[in-house]
Amino acid sequence: MFLLKAIQYKCGNDVAFIIMNVKGDDLLHIHQKNENISSSQIRDWEDLGIPCEPFKHVRYLYPYRKQKDKMYANTSLPLDDLEEQLTKGHASNFIYTYEHDVNKIDLLFANVDDPSWTLESILNYIYSGKEFPSDQSWSDFKGALRDACSKGNNIIKNSNIVIQSWQRFRRLINNSINNDIFVDNRSNSNDQHQTYLSDEILNIRGGEMLVVDIAQLNEQLQCLVFGDIIKTVYSLKHGDFDQEQRTSESPIPKKIIIFVDELNKYAPSTASNKNSPLLANLLEITERGRSEGIILFSAEQFRSAVHDRIKGNAGTNIYGRTNALEISRPDYRFIPSVYANMMTRLKKGDLIIQHPIFKTLLKIQFPYPSYNQGGSK
Repeated sequence: MFLLKAIQYKCGNDVAFIIMNVKGDDLLHIHQKNENISSSQIRDWEDLGIPCEPFKHVRYLYPYRKQKDKMYANTSLPLDDLEEQLTKGHASNFIYTYEHDVNKIDLLFANVDDPSWTLESILNYIYSGKEFPSDQSWSDFKGALRDACSKGNNIIKNSNIVIQSWQRFRRLINNSINNDIFVDNRSNSNDQHQTYLSDEILNIRGGEMLVVDIAQLNEQLQCLVFGDIIKTVYSLKHGDFDQEQRTSESPIPKKIIIFVDELNKYAPSTASNKNSPLLANLLEITERGRSEGIILFSAEQFRSAVHDRIKGNAGTNIYGRTNALEISRPDYRFIPSVYANMMTRLKKGDLIIQHPIFKTLLKIQFPYPSYNQGGSK
């Protein structure tokens, strides 16, 4: 978070940021000042030439949730704080409709085994639009899937896919799209604060920081949201989108940094689904993203749990305190034993950095956070 703050201050409008909040409300107050910071900790910031201030130009995107007559968000952020952010226009609730987002449902199966490619075949058939028109709703879609799973249905005959595969697909879909973020129609009322996540990203401006809260979503929905972000960022940088979707008059940022915690959930070292679209997009970022202005920041408790190709393309590695079992993994065999042993005894805030510009590893300490860390600090 210090690196992100330093980049925002130094680079200004050249860089935009997308941050994934994956637990509690840790990153849902970053526009607010840290009131618990001491004068000596403030001086650490001043010595580095960076103002001890919270993040600027922050907007929050929360999963939509309907509750009675009011529109809340599926978040652990206190309700008073949420209403204040919504009222001031600093937050929105993101939704998914069939017409706008059906082409993204493959991301729901990012961690589902599909050894015979049947799920992919069904998705390709759905995307063809033969039996599933694009102007229907999620309710219509589920109804069509129910009909498809009945014997003698034309969908079974036309798709050449056995009914058992359609039944499995229907079960997976019904388990996935029963969340409030899947709405049949987007509300036309301005007080609903509803938005499409991909539209918000397509209109991101330089210097802006979008915080996407996925902490309360299950693993499948987290994969959907994270994959949606990555695909949209690629569309934005490649110009592969409808120009009417980008209403912002600001130029597209030169670089976009995506930060996600617990990366091992989305790109595990033991990835069972080799055809996962999410994993493929992550590998694309780490292998070619930097040359296109897309940069991945990630954090995880155990480096050994992350996919090898992602670790191999990491330009900077920073290690915190970990246990002896993790140190014994092959990932650490090239680290000098003095530093490996040090990792089991590091104090909170002490880190070891590895970067090509340095000939050896360095033990460092970042300044104390300048922003409000929420209730789980």
